[in-house]
Amino acid sequence: MRRFNEVQYWATTEVLLALPQKRVNTLRKFIKIAMYAKENRDLMTLFAITLGLSNIAVSRLTHLWERLPAKLRRQFAEFESLLDPSRNHRPYRALVAKMSPPLIPFVPLLLKDLTFIHEGNKTYYNGLVNFEKMHMIANILRSFRQCKSRYSVTQMEQKKICETQ
Repeated sequence: MRRFNEVQYWATTEVLLALPQKRVNTLRKFIKIAMYAKENRDLMTLFAITLGLSNIAVSRLTHLWERLPAKLRRQFAEFESLLDPSRNHRPYRALVAKMSPPLIPFVPLLLKDLTFIHEGNKTYYNGLVNFEKMHMIANILRSFRQCKSRYSVTQMEQKKICETQ
């Protein structure tokens, strides 16, 4: 989470501290970095940059956004739409469902889900363990674990790797 906050703050301050004539280029670079993050399935960085550029101090610079090419403005609007919290973050969840591992998920949303499950359901029900709650927690943790790479090196591939070194 600390790294997320640092990247978010970095994006905001770099745009604001850039010379006025270089702000458009700085903004363009950050949107391109966010595009690369999405291509590489790094949703945490994508959202850190998007939230940094959505900061009120940056977003109120309308003349800056108007000078940005329309293609990049549309791309940034798409990134912002992924952060839409309506319908339990449906756009984000749909994007994650389409992606194949490995990917870096937006961890605050996973933590929110775990918190709501924990706070909204009793751990014990009539003196018995609430297995429905445990099942919901397991599903969240399973979805997080599935973000890891499924790549495994076979013995034959391992031999080829060793021979080339």
